[in-house]
Amino acid sequence: MSEQQEYFGYAGTILRVNLTEKKITKQPFPREWMKKHLGGEGVAAKILYEEVDPETPPFSPQNKVILSMGPLVGTLAPCSGRITITTKSPITEIYSDSNAGGQWGPEMKQAGYDHVVIEGASEQPVYLWIDDDRVELRDAQHLWGKTTWEADEIIKGELGDETIQVACIGPAGENLSGAACFIVNRARACGRMGLGAVVGSKKLKAVAVRGTRGIKIADPGKFMKECRRLFDKITGDGMYGMMQQGTLAIPDLAWDGKSPTKIEPLMRYSHAGKVVCDTYEEISCKNAREKVWDRDLACFNCPIHCANWSSIKEGQWKGEKGEGFELNVQEDCTYMDTCDDVWFMPKFNFLCNQLGLGVDEASLPIAFGMCLFEKGILTEKDTGGIRLEWGDKETVLKLMKMVAYREGFGDVLADGTKKMAQKIGRDAEYWSKNIKGAEVIADTRFAHEVTLAEGVSPRGACHLKGLSLFGVHARNMEYLTPEFREEMQRVYGSPSPVKPFDHRWAPYVTRYLNRLMSAMDNVGLCVFSSHYMLFHAVMLEDLPQLIEAATGVTFSLEELEQCGDRARIMQRSFNHRLGLDRKDDYPPRHTFEKVIKIEFGGQTINMVLDEKQYDEVLTEYYRISGYDEQTGIPSRETLERLGLENIVEDLLKK
Repeated sequence: MSEQQEYFGYAGTILRVNLTEKKITKQPFPREWMKKHLGGEGVAAKILYEEVDPETPPFSPQNKVILSMGPLVGTLAPCSGRITITTKSPITEIYSDSNAGGQWGPEMKQAGYDHVVIEGASEQPVYLWIDDDRVELRDAQHLWGKTTWEADEIIKGELGDETIQVACIGPAGENLSGAACFIVNRARACGRMGLGAVVGSKKLKAVAVRGTRGIKIADPGKFMKECRRLFDKITGDGMYGMMQQGTLAIPDLAWDGKSPTKIEPLMRYSHAGKVVCDTYEEISCKNAREKVWDRDLACFNCPIHCANWSSIKEGQWKGEKGEGFELNVQEDCTYMDTCDDVWFMPKFNFLCNQLGLGVDEASLPIAFGMCLFEKGILTEKDTGGIRLEWGDKETVLKLMKMVAYREGFGDVLADGTKKMAQKIGRDAEYWSKNIKGAEVIADTRFAHEVTLAEGVSPRGACHLKGLSLFGVHARNMEYLTPEFREEMQRVYGSPSPVKPFDHRWAPYVTRYLNRLMSAMDNVGLCVFSSHYMLFHAVMLEDLPQLIEAATGVTFSLEELEQCGDRARIMQRSFNHRLGLDRKDDYPPRHTFEKVIKIEFGGQTINMVLDEKQYDEVLTEYYRISGYDEQTGIPSRETLERLGLENIVEDLLKK
């Protein structure tokens, strides 16, 4: 291969594995996709949109699972360890993807692959073994029924290499539980939307990889200079010290050590009765670090190292250990009110990882059940004699196993709160916190910029596809100076000032963060290193030079924005062909009707969303994004401008 034909940044190969035919093929990564779709989730969205009919049932062999590593994954770019899994979700039955860190993605890139497309379905359990150019399917009947930790250990043992990177499903995926996830490195979870169940439907237990080929860089000198610059931006950010403790440290920003009142989401599910966590100090980051965490851990080439190794040192679960937990586990425990024992958080997390359960997808239906039980909508007759009472840890652990194996009432919980509520009836659906069938983690009444991002997310409610954390960070006024707010108003293109609880800037920050987070997912960088979490760190404007130095492909800022726009439009258009439109971009009805009082910045805030204002920000978001303001469907002009003429024809057919 001549130098002109070499790939830089990109591995240059798409691996296709047909499980029905036991056929493995390799195809060159199309160079025309680089400029138009970049990589990662952008390319995966294109593959899913063009190769999977949206009416395809999630568990059909015709559904595909796409594992994606962007062009910066496995390089020396900071935080370059991400992978994305894309498919049609069994929970929402629409487009879905999920993202994870660790070491698996870089290993796959080092083996020589940008994407792995899993097609068809095997009759018997198998696992995929990738050893650079050598790719084979192996029998996995002896692994079926094993936990993710057991499968990881067995695979490494029989391949004779402890450094092999393994991603696998647990019993939850095998039993097609809607709470199932794809576990990477025993603890890193592609945890949302039940995607592990799609993998399980294909009888694929695991993907193990060893990569030694390396990745070529177009301009090593310039690339190292850009990497150093971004490392300095990340470590120099005012919130860097907080993020080194992980996302669990975020609620501590609003904790004064005295008041039990916490900002949402540290409350019982769906504002049921008790709306504050009066035992927060027990589950705080400070207490967890002192008692549970043993040492910090990091994903591939990450200066933040927000992960940790944890062990349970007291109580009935003493001796259990593994990679630790972050904010979602803490939030989920407060939703179930199991927050009076710091040791329950690691136990809950370890069990989810072993069973291959997403922490949110497993716990939030349980919390929803507790809410309905308290209201009398759900009874022991419905649950098979189980009392769903707040704070009952043993029942929670029992139900988690039932969800994983789809046993008894666990079979109802396993499909998420929307389908669960539809089965129960009796107005249960009113209390479900879902958008497009996907569970809302943050309460959507907190701020318009939160609600809008959750609403327009193509995979259903999601805090990682455009959500701004400004409302959380706003307490640190020295960090977010008036001058910085003015600069962000310019960057977002907002005609209105950037400030908390002002709905007018929400469409603009959502559009900016949609583009930024899409770009980060396209190239394979962790969003925690970006303006999403560290406001002064990696911005969209930082990426074109980094990408060019790595790949040799030049991007203007506008062209990078367009890559993000294309990805979101293809993701949303997959759903539009299923009939989704503006009505599906709204939060739960109770968001506009039920008030919660919270303490924020020394003030009592009535937390409820103004429906008229949400209508306004949604319409404005559609307008500036080039979508029809009545339907939320991209206009013909927008699609043609972005070179998506095929989508024009598809949407005209509907």
